[in-house]
Amino acid sequence: MTKKGRVYIVINPYYTKVTKIGITDTTMEERIKGIIRDTDMEGWEEYYSFESEKYKEIEKHMLAILNCVKMKRHYKTKTEYFDVDPETALELLEATLELVGETTTQSNDNLKKQKNKPLPLTMYAEKGSELVFIRDENIKCKIVDEHYVKYDGKNYSISGLAEKLLKEKFNYTGRVAGTLYFKSNGKLLKDIQKEIYSKLLNTLRNNN
Repeated sequence: MTKKGRVYIVINPYYTKVTKIGITDTTMEERIKGIIRDTDMEGWEEYYSFESEKYKEIEKHMLAILNCVKMKRHYKTKTEYFDVDPETALELLEATLELVGETTTQSNDNLKKQKNKPLPLTMYAEKGSELVFIRDENIKCKIVDEHYVKYDGKNYSISGLAEKLLKEKFNYTGRVAGTLYFKSNGKLLKDIQKEIYSKLLNTLRNNN
């Protein structure tokens, strides 16, 4: 019988900019104890995990995708602690499951909890490029770097700016994904995001 292992996403509420992605052939309880020992930091907890015979293959593809989009690693350069929110990690996991032809006992709804956080903004368009607000095309901002856009002389995250504009101009309050409210060169950022992931998956398929 083929040995099974667990693919996991682990977070720490005291160190919110870091997500640990990896695999284990022990229990999650034992793995988290190991992570605490390795990092000398308390507070690590399981965000999501599941068991699969293809656990090593799934991890390989997930890490390859993270490297392709140049997600920053923390601690030592060869570790699996990434500057990526767990929702985005879960989105990547869903794409990886499709790649390897794997299914889980979890419902699809459980794999769609992500907040649709965008990729680094410079993956959508070059630094200095203009983004247009779809609710009012007279409203525009410019990409400052991987994480921020400039609007009216101030820097915002793309989702933060979308929330501000919707509240001020349309009396809407609530959390939104900025990729659903801005476009670059006439194309919605969310659609560009899907194309980027599709290209990455196709590249990985062709290399295997």
